[in-house]
Amino acid sequence: MDLRKLLHFQAVIDGGSFRAGAARVHISAPALTKSIQTLEAELGEPLFKRRHGQPVLTEAGLLLSQRCQRILAEIESINRDLGGLSRVQTGLVRLGSGPAVAQSLLGAAMGHLHEGNPGIQVSVVVGNSDQLLALLENAELDLVVADMGIAESHPELLTEPLPGEEIHWIAHSGHPLAGTTETTLAALTRFPLALPRAPRHMIAALQRHHGVETVRAIRGPAVQTDDYRVLLNLAHSGRYLSAAPMSLIQDARRSMDLVIIPVADFRLHTRAGLIRRRASPASSALLMVMTAFRLASNTVPD
Repeated sequence: MDLRKLLHFQAVIDGGSFRAGAARVHISAPALTKSIQTLEAELGEPLFKRRHGQPVLTEAGLLLSQRCQRILAEIESINRDLGGLSRVQTGLVRLGSGPAVAQSLLGAAMGHLHEGNPGIQVSVVVGNSDQLLALLENAELDLVVADMGIAESHPELLTEPLPGEEIHWIAHSGHPLAGTTETTLAALTRFPLALPRAPRHMIAALQRHHGVETVRAIRGPAVQTDDYRVLLNLAHSGRYLSAAPMSLIQDARRSMDLVIIPVADFRLHTRAGLIRRRASPASSALLMVMTAFRLASNTVPD
């Protein structure tokens, strides 16, 4: 495997098609296709499948994409360090952050960004993915880091998945379910729930495997807020069950006496990613912000 093939692979992802990817790396579409096929042969796994005529990453493609982005980001960092030590990057990036991302990744990402790029300014709007995508489409944001949802199939948007996290149910150690070794999602809905607004793909997954009443309880909990600090406090009260990614509950488990409730028929993961407009060229500042989120996502706990 050589760097050129990785660049070709990433070009297809960034371009959204083999033709657009070929234009990005200044080769013909057949040459790019052959390069990808050679890479697939070396790995022994297909990297793309076709959906409505567009290339969609396979499971192996997603894995390689995450590794590839880290490799290319590191090369970019090396080139920047060696060739631009005297140049200070500046610029404003208008960022939209999902609530979970704001609490789990945003701080670490900004730390990575401003460690070497103190001149870059970031204006942050926090909201749910539907709100943020509307702002992005209206060119009021440069980048959204949130649940990818419908953005993956949007022809005018580029998406790049970040590593997902498993979602866990939590309760205070004094809750009636705290001592159970395993329960079911239907059993959880018999208690008051405090939950964030569930992304569409999660609701769709629940509808495929659970009854109407169970899904209705998830969509309309006793308390609904996208502020995870409030959700953790509600779980700490002992009355409510809540759910969150591990990165948001690991510290609170000890300080707030929270426990994870094992649920046999529930296994969902976050699907956050970097989302930007296909038609807008990425500025150097925007590329730096994207790299910072990639670095931050590599330290999120499983």
